[in-house]
Amino acid sequence: MRQTTMSTVWKRLRDVSDTVTRIWNGSTFTIADGPGEGLRMDSSRSRVYQDGTAEMPVQRALMDVLRPGAVAYDIGANVGFFSLIAARAVGSSGRVYSFEPVPENARLIRRNASLNTFDHIQVVEGAVAEESGTITLTLAEHPGGATLAREELQPPPDAKGEITVRAVCLDEEVEAGRLPAPDVIKIDVEGAELVVLDSMSSILRTRRPILICEVDAAEEDTLRARQQAIQDRLVAAEYRVELLPQSYRNNAWCVEHLLAHPAGRS
Repeated sequence: MRQTTMSTVWKRLRDVSDTVTRIWNGSTFTIADGPGEGLRMDSSRSRVYQDGTAEMPVQRALMDVLRPGAVAYDIGANVGFFSLIAARAVGSSGRVYSFEPVPENARLIRRNASLNTFDHIQVVEGAVAEESGTITLTLAEHPGGATLAREELQPPPDAKGEITVRAVCLDEEVEAGRLPAPDVIKIDVEGAELVVLDSMSSILRTRRPILICEVDAAEEDTLRARQQAIQDRLVAAEYRVELLPQSYRNNAWCVEHLLAHPAGRS
């Protein structure tokens, strides 16, 4: 009886060890379709991207505006799906900077970049904010649901605690020469879009990057209010703003994407 029990225990320990090893090493998949076709990703938090069709209007917009040698910022990069697509578009002569404050997501971006030998992806582990320093982040069960812990921002419905992370002011980083000025910026920051725009007011005025910005909310009214506030800010900065085709239909969560070009440039 003791021998059987010990055998069972050892089997369970081996099973646990195998599970931990799989999680640690991370199984991978190859993206099946779209601009990311053939790229590899760690599957531990990324299965939604496997078929390659996630937010296809955003993928197409990125491919339309990125050129070889360009500098792209992916702000709120999650696990790096769009960073990988951007890295393919800009080529080895370009650069992609993936801004991501959630430590596990940042680790997966590095792994996904490594899986595709994309040495021109650099992870900036922190949250974009108006001033450099530290900032409080509200985490969420959904890997892409974290947001800044601020009174004016609604916490995610699946919030699971807070952490302190690095705060990165984009204007300060570019002016100090620590980052090159961006040609294209993609923003997905769960309600903190105006904070990000405040972080790059000088960049918008002097460098004139193209922007792709996600706007989302639980309710339609909140979404429209956020969308209008972002559009007003960009129009004031002499940008032309258009709405991309919907990425999500019949979805309980309201999501839109804006494409903004500097006025006078197509």
